[in-house]
Amino acid sequence: MDIYAWITIVTVIAVIGVLLLKKIRTDAVFLMAIGILFVTGVLDASEACSGFSSSAVVVTGVLTVVVTA
Repeated sequence: MDIYAWITIVTVIAVIGVLLLKKIRTDAVFLMAIGILFVTGVLDASEACSGFSSSAVVVTGVLTVVVTA
């Protein structure tokens, strides 16, 4: 495995650990993970932002608002 795979594995493990602690908001954790992968060169700008145009992300956001209401 190359260095990018190891960076991704460490980032995923760190995200899971931080989410289990429930100290930081979920959206902030995922944005930080995307930022780390972008800064280290694992993702380029189009890959890092491509998830925001997905309809699944929009549906998940809407359902989150409905569930909390």
